[in-house]
Amino acid sequence: TQHYPIDRVRAVAKAADGSLNDVFLAICGGALRRYLSEQGKLPEATLIANVPVSVRQGTDAAVGNAITFLYSTLGTDIDDPVARIAAIRESMRLGKARLPQVSGAAMDGYTLALMLPVMSEAILGTGGRTRPASNVVISNVPGPAEPRYLDGSHMEEIYPVSLLFNGQALNITAVSYDGQFNIGFTGCRDSVPSLQRIAVYAGDELDRLEAALIPS
Repeated sequence: TQHYPIDRVRAVAKAADGSLNDVFLAICGGALRRYLSEQGKLPEATLIANVPVSVRQGTDAAVGNAITFLYSTLGTDIDDPVARIAAIRESMRLGKARLPQVSGAAMDGYTLALMLPVMSEAILGTGGRTRPASNVVISNVPGPAEPRYLDGSHMEEIYPVSLLFNGQALNITAVSYDGQFNIGFTGCRDSVPSLQRIAVYAGDELDRLEAALIPS
């Protein structure tokens, strides 16, 4: 796990002329680049993230999730953190621009068609035998902005425990809560040994971005 003050992440996003999601993807990309370099397994081409995004309309009062998925570069082929976040920002912009301008059942149908190959592999147990559309799932889930309590005890932090499917070795999910940006790293111990290093490197990458973009 890893956590940062959410205002710190927002400040870096503002300095990069991007979003909080852009910063999240950039620090994950930088952490994975360093981790894979140490393993001697960094590919020349960038890793690709499968990123769930909300498509709920402002007037939509329906209960439940309203999401689709984008594929974004992680800039693992770029060492400079500022150049990396710029590449990610542009990738996410293009992905959002290509989303169909529909809502409701039509968007559900689009999402089903988009994710059908992934879900088919998960159901049939064939994951990992073919080249995947993405290398890692990275998700940012807004949580409660105010503190929560249970029987008078203050809940200090929230961390997600995400699912892994056959052929998927890593899932990185963040949950914001009470002024904190909390990140959970869920991975296969055989495919991703010393997983905690990725969490530590993510913190280092946030430091690099902050140093490069925000004058001390």
